[in-house]
Amino acid sequence: MAGTAIWVRWGSIGGLVPALTLGAILLCSLRRPRATVSGLTLLALALGLLRASADSAAQPPNIATFGEGIELRVVGRIVRLPDSDNRRPLTLEIQSAVPRDSADLNGEAATLPKVGGRLHVYSFSRAYSVGQTLQATGTLRLYDRAPTDPKRFPIGRLDRPLVEAKSGPDAGAQGLLGQLRRRLADAIAKALPEPHSALLSAILLGIRSEIPRQLLNEMNAAGLTHLIAISGYNITLLAIVIRRAAGVLLGRRSVLAVMVILPLYAVLVGGDPPVVRATIMAELVLLGWILGRESHLLTTLLLTAAAMTLIEPEIIGHASFQLSFVATLGLVVLAPRIAGALHVLPRIVGEALAVTVAAQILVSPLLAAHFGRLSLLGVPANVMATPISPWVMATGAVVTLWSLAGLPGLELVAWTVWTPLEYLIWLSRAGGNISISEIRFSTVPDWAVVVSYAAIAWAVWFSSRRIVRESARALRLRPWAVRSAAAIALFVPASAATVGDLVPAPTEFNLVILLNGASPTVYGRTEAGGNFVVAGASHDRSAMDDLFPFHDPTIDLLVLRDIEPDTISMTAPIAGRREIDEIWAAPLDVPIEIALAEDMGRLTIDQDAAIYILQTPGRPQDPALRIVTPGLSILIPPRGEPPLDPPSSWRSNVLLLPARHNPGFTAPTFLKRIGIETVLAGNGPGGAPVVVRARTIGDRAAIEPPSAQGEPDAAVAFTWNGEIYTVDFLD
Repeated sequence: MAGTAIWVRWGSIGGLVPALTLGAILLCSLRRPRATVSGLTLLALALGLLRASADSAAQPPNIATFGEGIELRVVGRIVRLPDSDNRRPLTLEIQSAVPRDSADLNGEAATLPKVGGRLHVYSFSRAYSVGQTLQATGTLRLYDRAPTDPKRFPIGRLDRPLVEAKSGPDAGAQGLLGQLRRRLADAIAKALPEPHSALLSAILLGIRSEIPRQLLNEMNAAGLTHLIAISGYNITLLAIVIRRAAGVLLGRRSVLAVMVILPLYAVLVGGDPPVVRATIMAELVLLGWILGRESHLLTTLLLTAAAMTLIEPEIIGHASFQLSFVATLGLVVLAPRIAGALHVLPRIVGEALAVTVAAQILVSPLLAAHFGRLSLLGVPANVMATPISPWVMATGAVVTLWSLAGLPGLELVAWTVWTPLEYLIWLSRAGGNISISEIRFSTVPDWAVVVSYAAIAWAVWFSSRRIVRESARALRLRPWAVRSAAAIALFVPASAATVGDLVPAPTEFNLVILLNGASPTVYGRTEAGGNFVVAGASHDRSAMDDLFPFHDPTIDLLVLRDIEPDTISMTAPIAGRREIDEIWAAPLDVPIEIALAEDMGRLTIDQDAAIYILQTPGRPQDPALRIVTPGLSILIPPRGEPPLDPPSSWRSNVLLLPARHNPGFTAPTFLKRIGIETVLAGNGPGGAPVVVRARTIGDRAAIEPPSAQGEPDAAVAFTWNGEIYTVDFLD
């Protein structure tokens, strides 16, 4: 391992292998125990260097060698399908590639030069399957920041691709398990709102791409990111459940069932290094149990790490492998010592605190080195979160299978996992929003990491001395006081977070607005608790579910102003997750499945809020919409150009403009005529939404300079409390 690490970090060091080999021979020739051990250590370093160099020479060139902007024809295997909200495109594991302008190779993959790496192919079609081989032709665009592991993370994308299927889906275990993974993820999405469903998919299936960026940042700041990574804890809990369930029928042979299922689960969740490490360790422990031998965890860990680096030497340079290894090392070496010092605490609290502290101590130097951040709340946040993890996994598995089987009563059963997930989300947001929750570093040199681990090793050795242990025992604490404080720290915040979503929120008019595309999408909740949706060109499941509470899943009104393919297509995911009381659609070529309301003028949401359908002069099939609540009105203009003489019924406080709109809607005369105070538009710098006061537009048609700016395609949160309205960006 050490030799492999030297190669991965510094590359070839001339003459080092012969020097190490010669030194090993000389030391072993002395025929002394310590000299022999030192000689074998040097020999292991030399062999590690040789293995890493041989693996590096055998690797195909990375796809990045073709350069930015080149037209490529690539052949690859699908490893990930687009998500349901079209936020992430198709992902290919590249097998071969050739420039498009080269000689015609008839599209045969065998004749294309072999190339490694993964690539995003900008296609959102879900007509393909995981494991299927595709040929795609398009423009290569490399991402600014290269991934730490180009074998697992895409290094760029293929723009404007022409995609052709070369083979059907893989019928092997990996292809079948990939399809099962997607079906399980869809079952979770059907049972739970966002971000709860994304969080459960990450915990059970290792699918992290659906988690909202804001929540992921908050979990990073609170030190809770490891909860959404499949790790040894998940593998251990799964092994226990399978062992006990199969033990009813198989008795002692149930261990064999565990040994078969664990590798399949590792493939199901993606086969990341932490999962592979945990699975190999579990298999070795179970094998020892079958042979009647007690496993030594430290030896098992070292043997597992050596086997993984022997098979794939480059893995030792990946952050996920390093963090998984040192975290497990902390649990093996540090956790028992810390638990012994916390004997005055209740056992479950002492063990949770010992495990958390041990893991945080060991991973902190690597987190600072790889990600430039160090969470200050990692220990208390993890102590409060660790007891909830088994509850999440157990109830989450039940809810997932219940939803997959289509059994009745899913809404009631889903509460059992929604409650602990809501607590974890609350804990992440509470910790992540504290200004001093983390320390950030620009760079952390290698010597600082080495010194940190040397200091930890010295502290472990020093704490093992007899005089230190006796001094620790002399410290007397009253058990009842410690246990009371632990109970308050754990259960009071958990209870408060669990019921927090059920407490009525202050009476406000809340909107979440998507401005990307040709037509805005609006999710709204009125002061009286009415839910409504104005369907536009895009859909954000997370934004909708975050606004509409879990205990009120019904959408009172869905408005389809534009009968366009993108608008119609977004109704299916909405209807699949929410009950819809009423649908209003423009009287064009409407599919039979959509029922039209008779009232074409005023659509009532509740006793105070309504949506008015405003006809555009000369264009009866291109209406405007006006969302009205006491003291506030919001205008969604028609898709075409603005009328020369807008009717007085268009007068509103706020104007919503999508990214693709006619510049005439920002003309000062038009804004003044209909009384607009504020413009929310989606055509800011880089495609980001902007908020502009109407009086700052002046004589310019373009909306700049913006007074506020979000990330590209960010959702805009709009809140009206009866006196003032506020605007914020959710991403």
